[in-house]
Amino acid sequence: MSEFFEIAYAAVTHRLCFFTGSGFSSAITNNKSPSWEELLINLCNLTENPSDLKDNFFNGNNKSILSLEEVAQIIQIELDKSGKCIYEEIASIVKEIKLEGEFDEIKNFMKTNLLGL
Repeated sequence: MSEFFEIAYAAVTHRLCFFTGSGFSSAITNNKSPSWEELLINLCNLTENPSDLKDNFFNGNNKSILSLEEVAQIIQIELDKSGKCIYEEIASIVKEIKLEGEFDEIKNFMKTNLLGL
């Protein structure tokens, strides 16, 4: 599937989001946001067989051959089996995280560059 199709599909289904990485998130939450890997491990716990997923993809001794993005797609498939959506589950995890610290530059950037999105 092409990247353009995936972006278009995400936009049409209201699933398009910016993913800036945990470094950015950590900077504006006083290091309280989970890393991408930690977030995926938490999502594994919501599946029918969390141990299998964690053993296959997050075992410290055996590095997964898949990227974290590919692992997220597999987790989504597993969440689908129990009627859960990865986007909604991520939202429920991160919604409790509060912004902390000085980040006026970030607010100004968002207002200036993302107006209308």
